Amino acid sequence: MSNTVKERLQPEFTKAKQESRLRAARISDILKSAATMTFDEIKGGSVELNTLTRRSVAELLEELNEVPAESVNEVPINDSETQLSAEVADPAAPKSAPTWKDLITIALQLVRDRKGDWFQQFKAYLNKNAAQFDGDMTEDYGDRYLKVKNVFQRLATWLKNAQSSAATTAAESESRPVTIEVVDDDTTATETQPGQ
Repeated sequence: MSNTVKERLQPEFTKAKQESRLRAARISDILKSAATMTFDEIKGGSVELNTLTRRSVAELLEELNEVPAESVNEVPINDSETQLSAEVADPAAPKSAPTWKDLITIALQLVRDRKGDWFQQFKAYLNKNAAQFDGDMTEDYGDRYLKVKNVFQRLATWLKNAQSSAATTAAESESRPVTIEVVDDDTTATETQPGQ
């Protein structure tokens, strides 16, 4: 009787194996197509997002370039609301977005034009928040922060010394008129002249 049960179960087992292979193949095809569609959507969305980001950065740089350097910190709220409503009301054909290289070039030019102002603002911000930062870092990291702090202090001292030596070297190398005073002593002049 065991032979008959085994013979009877063998075709059912083979049929179940074939059906599971077909089911696995169909599931694999479904997953492949879903993954392909997902990646296509992500790629399309990232391309669109990249273009929108480049346009936004370009518009921001244009606005910063148009705003005088004195009023950079004074951002009027009504202008941004007006611009947003104008964009919604007039959906014109979108401009082509500049490349990232162009955007970086424009940003560097803008920074170079306003370097002194931005540097002074950044320096004032750092000076204002240095004590709080130092306290927070000492509290959070203790001895590890103190080691790093010492390294940065030595680096800052070295940079200041290098900058001051470069400034003194530059000041010394400036061309200045030289005044030479020639003192003629009559006694030495008669001794050195031959023939007297």
